[in-house]
Amino acid sequence: MLFEQAFAAQGGAALAALHTIHSTGVAETHLEKDPESGVPFAVDEYLLLGNTRRAAREVHGIARIERAPVSLFSDSAAWAWDANTILYLAAQPSATLRGYAPTVIDGQKYDTLDVITDRAHYRVLLDPATHLVARLLQTGAREQMVITPSEWRREGGVQLAHRMDGWTSATGNYSVHFDHVELDGKLPHELFTR
Repeated sequence: MLFEQAFAAQGGAALAALHTIHSTGVAETHLEKDPESGVPFAVDEYLLLGNTRRAAREVHGIARIERAPVSLFSDSAAWAWDANTILYLAAQPSATLRGYAPTVIDGQKYDTLDVITDRAHYRVLLDPATHLVARLLQTGAREQMVITPSEWRREGGVQLAHRMDGWTSATGNYSVHFDHVELDGKLPHELFTR
């Protein structure tokens, strides 16, 4: 019942029918020993859902990366499943779901759902009022992460977070603000041709 409520709150059938999410925006990292920390950079991200489960991210504006080519990650790359797509992943037959008693963090109570795949274990903390993802934690993979989504808006029948603040063991603290999100749009021909 917990998963069904959350899935319906995010869009239900519209979420299940989703094929691609194209998001553009600005991101910023916050690393103590990085001289470029805190410098905003552009993010152009494509997520392909369904059986392909692929993601591409193009990053611009960091001196050490300088207009990096699109990076391809196959299967369920750790960052490909974020607060906007974790419930889509949870709906797949290969995912195992476990509900738990509410979790209390800093005095705030969250409904708690685990999503377990062959590659990672995610703990999804849901807002008990809206049933949307309030925090997403990942352990048991190459990297650990914590994502706090906000600025939820309905796009094409699907509730999507337009801001994500987080931490990963690979990159440290970061924030991403998506100013444009397109669902099931046309993909560039050169994307995923590698």
